[in-house]
Amino acid sequence: MKSIIYNGKKLGLFFLFLILSTTFLFSQKTKSEKNEIHISEWLYSGNVPVQLPVYHQEPGVNGNKYEYADIMKFDQIDPSTISPKEGNSFTWENKRLKWKTVKANKHNNYLIPKHVSEMAEIAYLATYVNADEWTTASLEIKTPYLFNLYVDGKLLKSKLCTDKESDEENLENNVVMQELKLESGKHLVMLKLLKEPSKKHSWNISAKLEVSIKNKISISTSPLQFVNLEHVLHADVPYNVSISPDGQIAALSISNSIIQPDDKENWLELRSIKNGELLQTFRGGMNISNINWAPQGNKFAYASVEKNKSTLWLMDMNKGTTEYLLKNMENFGGYTWAQDGSFIIYSVSEDPVPEKSGVHRLDGMADRLPGYKSRSFLYKLDIKYRTKARLTSGELSTFLYDISPAGNKILFTRSYPDYSVRDYSVTGLYIMDLNTMQVDSLWSGQWFSSAQWSPDGKKLLITGGPSMFGKLGINVPEGRIPNDYDTQAYLYELSSGNIEPISWNFDPQVKDAYWSKVENAIYFSVTDRSYKNLYRYDIKTKKYKKINTGMEIINQVDFARNKPVAVCYGSGADMPFKVFTIDLKKNKSRELLFPAQKDFENVLISEVKRWTFKHKQGDIIEGRVHYPPDFDPDKKYPAIVCYYAGTSP
Repeated sequence: MKSIIYNGKKLGLFFLFLILSTTFLFSQKTKSEKNEIHISEWLYSGNVPVQLPVYHQEPGVNGNKYEYADIMKFDQIDPSTISPKEGNSFTWENKRLKWKTVKANKHNNYLIPKHVSEMAEIAYLATYVNADEWTTASLEIKTPYLFNLYVDGKLLKSKLCTDKESDEENLENNVVMQELKLESGKHLVMLKLLKEPSKKHSWNISAKLEVSIKNKISISTSPLQFVNLEHVLHADVPYNVSISPDGQIAALSISNSIIQPDDKENWLELRSIKNGELLQTFRGGMNISNINWAPQGNKFAYASVEKNKSTLWLMDMNKGTTEYLLKNMENFGGYTWAQDGSFIIYSVSEDPVPEKSGVHRLDGMADRLPGYKSRSFLYKLDIKYRTKARLTSGELSTFLYDISPAGNKILFTRSYPDYSVRDYSVTGLYIMDLNTMQVDSLWSGQWFSSAQWSPDGKKLLITGGPSMFGKLGINVPEGRIPNDYDTQAYLYELSSGNIEPISWNFDPQVKDAYWSKVENAIYFSVTDRSYKNLYRYDIKTKKYKKINTGMEIINQVDFARNKPVAVCYGSGADMPFKVFTIDLKKNKSRELLFPAQKDFENVLISEVKRWTFKHKQGDIIEGRVHYPPDFDPDKKYPAIVCYYAGTSP
């Protein structure tokens, strides 16, 4: 047996063959690292004839004639509004284009049919690329004619001239490459193609993706997908809701972006509570905020901001008029209507004059925080006569909490830091007589949250920590310190000063409260383990009843003054943000608006089920489990995700 010398040792031919084989396999593996995924199926829109504009043969402003390349530069249809899907259609002028699935031939070429030989035609092809994780891919496109490449509605690449060679084999060698940077999720890849009538090449196209890891990317013609970052951050979502006093109209503030201020748009919609019909919209660069319905009549106030100055407007829907109440206010805060609608109480903040020396004197530890020395004060505006009066001033800020039912008194607070006691501040609760400007002190202490009058004006509904009124709200074993962030509710009788804790045996944490004069009942928005629910407290029976809101997490709820109707918005583990109306008398909810319905049209949302088990130490652990849906368009399943709530790990 012959041998060779390698590093001073003899190697047989068998070992030489082994080395060569290994080298060959390694070489083959290196070549295969360049994975190719051919696009063998497309969604095809059909063709639309297009013509050059009249006088296109004359030189334009820059001396250039208008050509077919200029047609490609012009978007006849906004590409971001096109949603390709088998059977779906969209309109181009008077022509209805319907998407259908077509297949490429065995060479991965697709021949686009030409219908009108003497005219130019435009067609759209689309496919969906799904990335399991953030990755890059190189898209290769071969076609002799003009095209635009759009990814997720954005133009990435254009070919604006038709190949001149007559040999179609050479045409296929004219390749356009584009790198794609893909976040996790499904992405729409769409081509707008144009065939010039004078050119005789076949209108064919082939495309493929070159990726480093093949199994991280897949291609399909189905738009079905799971929720991704785009849906969470850029879908249309409500952020404020309010309802008219008669319970007939809902005012909905909607935004279409969460994290990009430059692209963010806010607008207001007025919708019928009865059927959700859009009655009016305020959109198109209008910066509207602080929507607040007047207690009387079909009108509401809202604030607009321009150059850091606010104007408060009053819109009368019956008359169709809009007039300003306050104009060009600097540092304008919130406002509250009197119950008869005759006046409003509003707040304006004041900033200290900066020290000329440039040295900032610290007035305590909290003075390190921006805006600490700014103060907020209260004013009164008479709606009929437009006269204004300042109600408060001084060293400390004043914050309004309510106006009495008779309209002759207001409830407000002042606070100052005190580092000797938790929560390191002292709040004083006061009543001011608007006729005499006399101020009476009701209470001073810690852990205050909110206060409002009862409908008859005889009591106050106050929320705060368990230690707010000594031991009245504490319900923990002796020797334990209560959690003072677990907000409780109290009834304060003004004539006697008696205080009644009404949530002492109520487990959920109180967040917001509303005392309904229609039912003489109190509604509480609460944090209930991993949910945010709505409860009704019956003052006579002293019992709580859960209200059916249609959602797991309530972000905001607003009640009609004169009808047992409410409007709220929120979401759930398996439900995007929606707006619901609630019939409080029947305890029934109904979906009023799903602003992001179009955004979630092709989104598969995993099923969510609740589970509960008891720990061996006796603690109850609750959670929600995400199960994969019945099918996945890419034949892959997400991991199960658990949400926990309880006292055990």
